Amino acid sequence: MRKEFEAQLQLDSIPIGEVEIDMRSRHELPQLLAGLQHIFTNEALRTAVLKVLSEAILSEKKATGRLGMSLWELFVLGCCRLNLNIDYDNLHDLSNNHHSLRGILGVATRGYLPNVKHYCLQTINLFLIKKPVFVQALFKLVFLKMPQRFEKKTMP
Repeated sequence: MRKEFEAQLQLDSIPIGEVEIDMRSRHELPQLLAGLQHIFTNEALRTAVLKVLSEAILSEKKATGRLGMSLWELFVLGCCRLNLNIDYDNLHDLSNNHHSLRGILGVATRGYLPNVKHYCLQTINLFLIKKPVFVQALFKLVFLKMPQRFEKKTMP
């Protein structure tokens, strides 16, 4: 039973739209996080991505069961793994120790209370989202941003 994302913020949480990302860094991660932040704050884009993920992941599953990672967390971690070309050990380290990434995941805190969520290596290793699902989700994003480019041209 997965949620799309956690709409109700925990006490001491940072909203995803307010996460500060260091854009002066030359690493690929800040640009990726800025793009993911834009997707989350734009409701049409977020809805399109989560719809593709829910169709791919939840279509054959029952609506019961234990709560796992949200679809948004799966999307963010999957994008990080594919775009940074890292293994699950690096993804595990980033997801638990990189403050901006935790903010985009929706689990960062302001520091008054201890971190509320810790990702286990087994949890990250077991989520099964394949590359075509991300390609399809990203294609829908491009189509939403520039629909006039993809309209069929009729011959006169």
